[in-house]
Amino acid sequence: MKWLVVAAVEAEATTVPRDHPGLLGVLITGAGKTAAAIAVTTALARLPDPTSIGVLNVGTAGGLDSVGPSLRRPSKAWAWDLDAASLLALGIPVQDQVPLDGGDGSVIASGDTFIADEVRRAALRKHATIVDMECYAVAMACQAFGTPVRALKWVSDSAGESAASDWSAAVPYGAAVLGEAVRDLLDAQ
Repeated sequence: MKWLVVAAVEAEATTVPRDHPGLLGVLITGAGKTAAAIAVTTALARLPDPTSIGVLNVGTAGGLDSVGPSLRRPSKAWAWDLDAASLLALGIPVQDQVPLDGGDGSVIASGDTFIADEVRRAALRKHATIVDMECYAVAMACQAFGTPVRALKWVSDSAGESAASDWSAAVPYGAAVLGEAVRDLLDAQ
């Protein structure tokens, strides 16, 4: 199987082995759920058989637990800013969680807010272990096409007060770790 690697920003994908025979390509979506959903949907719609490839969402994430910088393979993406309970109470069907293949049991909370405060971090920590802005949207687009999807996330910051500066400092090292993990996955296919 060939893999389409999806990242929000180029800085997160700089060391992805773009000449690897198992790589279909690298897609940079832009930040946030809407940009990710549009980019992945457009890319998959252009393929003759989107079920014949895999999508690998790579990038950075804020840590909600105390593990610190580490590589995570989430098993589930959750749209934390989608008010599923209210919509379901109104009889409106909604899916706020999507399973991810090859996960380590962790849950990634995706939302259109860069988490950089202790109050939101503490609230999200009750339901997830890491947080980003795109994984849920990538997974939903893949689910719509029947495309297998996985995620590899480098925990770049603690989603607290220093998240922005920590993220900026951690991206180069995180990109190197992600690139090696992508190579390992491609080599194993």
